[in-house]
Amino acid sequence: MAEKETLPLLLKARGKYLVPNAITAANMILGLISVFYASKGFHATAAWIIGYCIILDKLDGSTARMLKASSEFGIQFDSFSDFVSFGIAPAYLVYSLFTIEPWSSAFEKSHESFFLYFSVLFFILMSATRLARFNVTTVPKTPFFFGLPTPGGAGFVMTFVLGCLKYDDVEFFRQLLTAAPYLLVIVGFLEITSFAMLKVGQRTGVGGKLFEVGGFIFLIYCFVTRSLPEVLFVMGVIFLLKTLYYNYRHRDEIQARLKAAGVEVETEED
Repeated sequence: MAEKETLPLLLKARGKYLVPNAITAANMILGLISVFYASKGFHATAAWIIGYCIILDKLDGSTARMLKASSEFGIQFDSFSDFVSFGIAPAYLVYSLFTIEPWSSAFEKSHESFFLYFSVLFFILMSATRLARFNVTTVPKTPFFFGLPTPGGAGFVMTFVLGCLKYDDVEFFRQLLTAAPYLLVIVGFLEITSFAMLKVGQRTGVGGKLFEVGGFIFLIYCFVTRSLPEVLFVMGVIFLLKTLYYNYRHRDEIQARLKAAGVEVETEED
């Protein structure tokens, strides 16, 4: 009798892990769909799908914490999913964009095509490095991320491409789009740097909480309605610059918070 009662409880306990992992799987599938659309020349659609992956990435982590269903498998599975959706998909989006007219002529020379290939491979490699480092580095809970998270990096790439495509009837934006490979290199570098970025949910005060909630709602609105990518890109740049400035001005405060969390930090005396 006891065994019959235990079985449903066991299934229920294991079943809760299916929800966040299913969201993670959906994220990976959408990442592959983005690659497919990009390969067919539907670059705007491919870019917006990456945006949907960003939302799913936020949801799978939140769901796992809410259900208390975090697991080692889920962590590794999430990294594989992120590599597809935020490493391969944005890189292929840029690569495929410059294989069609009118932008293919921008990188048709040998040294230019070499840089295009380099930027794509560099971005993919840096995304993989970022995810691997995040998984193997044993760091106690801190209020910070270190370096630009891969969803944020993918967000910069997809909003930049969408903003330029939105105004592709203007010569300036057609020329600006050719900077996308350079953006891959910059974002890839930022992903492996060690600057501290405050995690979502770690802001204190009513203003900080409202900023996070309002920003996430606005993000969902833009992704669902497929609108205002240029605004999202500018907001991202402003937030990144503010973060870098915060790191510069509050180095001692960041080190103190890391030490309080049990993280060893190097000082100038070391």
